[in-house]
Amino acid sequence: MEKGFDWGTSSTALINTWTQTGTYSTGSFTKYLSGLTSGTKYYFRAKARNSSGWAYGTILSFTAGGSTGTEDDALIQTLLSQIQQIMAQIAQLQAQLSALQGAPSSAWCHTFNTDMAVGSKGIEVSELKTALIKNGIWPNEARTDEFNEETASYVVAFQQKYRSEILTPWRLSNGTGFVGKTTRAKLNALYGCR
Repeated sequence: MEKGFDWGTSSTALINTWTQTGTYSTGSFTKYLSGLTSGTKYYFRAKARNSSGWAYGTILSFTAGGSTGTEDDALIQTLLSQIQQIMAQIAQLQAQLSALQGAPSSAWCHTFNTDMAVGSKGIEVSELKTALIKNGIWPNEARTDEFNEETASYVVAFQQKYRSEILTPWRLSNGTGFVGKTTRAKLNALYGCR
């Protein structure tokens, strides 16, 4: 996740940016800017990003070197409020995304019981590709019942998407393209027939 600010001398061209990457919860953050021209009006907005994309606060302005402590305090409170709103919005979007990713399709199901790798063939491979299409990993195009290098690359993308459930138990940081125990478990959690 990232958070930061965009700023500039025009409200339509916030050409400067500062971001900080890390794990964050709701709350405030600050950035002290140097090199600003005294008496110049600057525009800025707070921003934060998660897996759903960027969320932006309202564009506000200040005049460099010309504010009083009271104006600074008001500005700080406004920014803190915007940041809290953005963080709440991010939390809401993450919850929506989790709900969408975890929702199994009611029109189709398949329970995966067979390990698969490059060279595998048959209905199990075809069903794997259907699951990858439903998950948004495989492009919705003609597919065969053969597990080839292309299939393995889409399996890697699926494994990366659900890294904590598929790769982390094996202390892997990258997908393997092999459909084994934990990959099948995640496929079955999403699409298994109940």
